[in-house]
Amino acid sequence: DAAGKITFINKFAEGLFGYERAAIIGRSLLGSILPECASSGANQTAAFAQFLSQPAQHTAFENETVCRDGRRLWVTWTNQPIYDDQGRLREILCVGADITARTALLEQLRLTQTTMDVAAEQIVWTDEQGRIIYCNAAAAEQSGYPAEELLRLTLHDLAADFPASAWVGRWEALKRDRSARFEVAQRCKDGTTRPSEFSVTYLKVAAKEFTTVFIHDLTSRRVAEEKRRRHELELLQLQRLESLGVLAGGIAHDFNNLLTGILANLTLVKIDLPPESPHHELLDEAEKASWLARDLTTQLLTFAKGGQPVKKVIQLDQVLRDSISFALRGRPVKSESFVEPDLLPVEADAAQLSQVFNNLILNACEAMPEGGNLVIRARNLALGEADQPSLPPGNYVEVSVRDRGRGIPKEILARIFDPYFTTKKSGTGLGLAVVHSIIKHHGGSVSVASTPGVGTVFTLLLPAVVKAEANAAAAPHPKPPGSARILVMDDEEMVRKAMTRALGRFGYEVETATDGVAAVESYRQAAAAQRPFQLVIMDLTIPGGMGGQEAIQRLLEFDPRAKAIVSSGYSDNPVMADCTAHGFHGVVAKPYTIGEVLTVIQKVLAS
Repeated sequence: DAAGKITFINKFAEGLFGYERAAIIGRSLLGSILPECASSGANQTAAFAQFLSQPAQHTAFENETVCRDGRRLWVTWTNQPIYDDQGRLREILCVGADITARTALLEQLRLTQTTMDVAAEQIVWTDEQGRIIYCNAAAAEQSGYPAEELLRLTLHDLAADFPASAWVGRWEALKRDRSARFEVAQRCKDGTTRPSEFSVTYLKVAAKEFTTVFIHDLTSRRVAEEKRRRHELELLQLQRLESLGVLAGGIAHDFNNLLTGILANLTLVKIDLPPESPHHELLDEAEKASWLARDLTTQLLTFAKGGQPVKKVIQLDQVLRDSISFALRGRPVKSESFVEPDLLPVEADAAQLSQVFNNLILNACEAMPEGGNLVIRARNLALGEADQPSLPPGNYVEVSVRDRGRGIPKEILARIFDPYFTTKKSGTGLGLAVVHSIIKHHGGSVSVASTPGVGTVFTLLLPAVVKAEANAAAAPHPKPPGSARILVMDDEEMVRKAMTRALGRFGYEVETATDGVAAVESYRQAAAAQRPFQLVIMDLTIPGGMGGQEAIQRLLEFDPRAKAIVSSGYSDNPVMADCTAHGFHGVVAKPYTIGEVLTVIQKVLAS
């Protein structure tokens, strides 16, 4: 009625809302069938009052109702006001239909539509001809086409490698398989393409056929795949380098054994020759060639495996001269060298520094393929507290290698020392990384300055040895006492014979052993016979037998005062870099000259 109270309810309404007619007649619609508060939280009291005051303006609407058991239903109403003879509102006839299921479906459709509209992935619908009939915001944004323009295109318009002629076959396959997934090059509005995946699903709704297409950009996946591929290649390269290191170590060991025998025999021949013999010059050349051969194996080993330097006091000028001569051989590059006459010596591994200079000189040559001038300078430099933050103050030798080549662009200058970074098609990206590693292990620094079109200069700083220390290191030792007995352990017969002849020539009594087991046994027997050895020279690595590292421990267990020198063709072994930490008193790296081994022998015997 006009007050909002229920005056009539039919059987269907009784069943729908759960009220018997007698229980509902006379109750207000608001609070019984019409909830005072909707599920949305809106208060419906004012809206109901307006409906009662102006029912002619609310002849049709949908609203939420409530059943006696609390269930909420949606009903669509057709309302007819009924007036008396005086035109006063008497009643309102409300005829409703339950649309709860339809409302829920519409809500689901709205949710689905909203989800697709705001999805980050591109979504389009097509008809059976492949024409696009819907696109979401992501499809328009990522393709660059305005939505209205997309709706005038077909699916194959978006795929550079999906011709229109292929659509019929695709459509038939979709109808059969219901879904398909394939990779295409998606064409964008600006003409560019990007790798994409089309995930297509066939739909049939009310006798009409459609497809839903999800378009996934594969660019990030391709980038990740390329990154993974590069990583796998780097791992493969590392494995190859490890294999190369093993091979290089074996070559260096065997080759240096042979060179040791060659150098020792050359020295013996030179001793036997009269000083005025013209053959001295030939022997000197053979000796120099042996050292160059040694440098080749050492460079290969350093390149492949690195390792701690085996240091001794050396003059850099000779290392520089040999490196320049070696690296420039057969190249159209001329060099100028400026070395201070009083250049301080350094404590370094000559072979590793030779590798550094060779790498820098070869890089300079590659920067000047048509030829040019290479300028190398070496000078003494005293660093103060603030001169070089990465180095402690003190005396250094500075070496600079300057070319007049192409130069290095600024954007890659900071990365040139990174392992595997290279701009060369055939490069490995390890040359300058090895340079940096070697100089760092020598307690120095390396820097670079470059101007494109002008040239590049690499500057090295190495700690210098002051004159007093250098002179002390080079001071001659007294002549060897002829009574000293020396045990030489080496698996190479040529080395054993050469050492026996050479050391015997200088007054030592020499016995030999082929491995650690034999050496320890010989040492025990000599001690028991009251003819002990004063010194043992041990090869570090004995293939198939006990090497020096294990043998020295057994020897020291028997005689803690035993003196031993370690020798090896594996110059990168940590025992060679710090022999005293492993029980040895001295070290000689193969190949060595008789003079070098005599110096170490005298020093150890005198200690």
